[in-house]
Amino acid sequence: MVKNGQEDRAREALERVRPSGSDVSAELQEIDELVEEERSAETSGWRGLREAWVRPALVVGCGLAIFTQLSGIEMIVYYSPTILTDNGFSDSAALRVSVALGATYLVTQLVGLAIIDRVGRRRLTLLTLPGAALALIVLGTFFVTGNDGEAQVPYIIATLIAFMAFTAGGIQLMGWLTGSEIYPLATREAGAAAQSASLWGTNLLITLTLLTSSTRSAPARPSGCTRRSTSPGSSSCTGGCPSSAAAAWRRSRSGSRRAASPPPTSPAPGSPARGGPHRRTWACHDPGMPTLSGVSHVALTVRDMDASAAWYQRVLGLQELRRYGAEDAGSPRVLLLEPSSFVVLGLCQPAEGSGDEFDFRRTGLDHLAFKVSDEAELDRWIAHLDELGVPHSPVRVLDLGRFVSFEDPDGIQFELWL
Repeated sequence: MVKNGQEDRAREALERVRPSGSDVSAELQEIDELVEEERSAETSGWRGLREAWVRPALVVGCGLAIFTQLSGIEMIVYYSPTILTDNGFSDSAALRVSVALGATYLVTQLVGLAIIDRVGRRRLTLLTLPGAALALIVLGTFFVTGNDGEAQVPYIIATLIAFMAFTAGGIQLMGWLTGSEIYPLATREAGAAAQSASLWGTNLLITLTLLTSSTRSAPARPSGCTRRSTSPGSSSCTGGCPSSAAAAWRRSRSGSRRAASPPPTSPAPGSPARGGPHRRTWACHDPGMPTLSGVSHVALTVRDMDASAAWYQRVLGLQELRRYGAEDAGSPRVLLLEPSSFVVLGLCQPAEGSGDEFDFRRTGLDHLAFKVSDEAELDRWIAHLDELGVPHSPVRVLDLGRFVSFEDPDGIQFELWL
């Protein structure tokens, strides 16, 4: 206000924030002198930042702003749910951790602001920066060494919160406070603007590239990875690969790491209870090997195509896509679509079919397994099967998850996995 010639308003503002009856004339005079000094200064504005004696302050300020973003704190705030679910956390657990990280960010920033003048900028930075670095090293070690199973979840969360506390209460504060403190008065506006641009520019760059770069690097074969056979038709990895096929399979299910499940339940007599997902869904990626983008469809041979199609539409909610005659596809076929997952199931009835019931002990198909989103959805499926009178197993528990199994009219087993 003084700079714009509004001295009366400046006096009123000072009198409102100073103790009642205080004489603000001396303070107002000091402000006048500073304004005049700024006007007469040869080093001012953006031109002043190019002066040799101002340049070190600009380098320190912008460098500090960039470093606060390279530390990764804002990326954790933005992407912690995505990063955590990609590494096996359930959606609800990732959300709770994200809320805890946000609360830690807020509380430690307030604590840092309260103590920074008493402790000092340099001392607070030197005290908190090693803690933040140590937390990142420990966190990275968990994932690099494959020690990221359910037993380590509490420690992973603790190191995330520790990193957030040390960073938000220390170096993160410096990135903002120094913008108003280290530049000469005449260049302070330009210096603070340059520092803010450096901070948010780095933030934008990391925000736009982090998930893309992490996705591109994900399939790379770990160093020293070799294959070894574990059973006919399967393989696993040694020497730097993920700690277990089960852990990698859980990651591929978009975050199904869950709390401890009830003890395994024995299947009811006569009910289907075979199977479980194969453990060979994870293998070290060979860069020279072609890749598959997904499953086009699954085709089943049935005894009565029309009866089976009606059963699948009634029980699983599939919708008919198209029918083919024997002249089109060699034998009558019908394609059915599950509308929520876009899974396509084909049913065919060869003229020379044996007419026998399905037997999983014969070479070929064992069972088909579908995923469900959560326990509530699994309960809905169980209630749906009960309502239709479709026999099914109790909820069974394996180390890879929980599932319910049932059979179609030809005895082909289906499973619903959580």
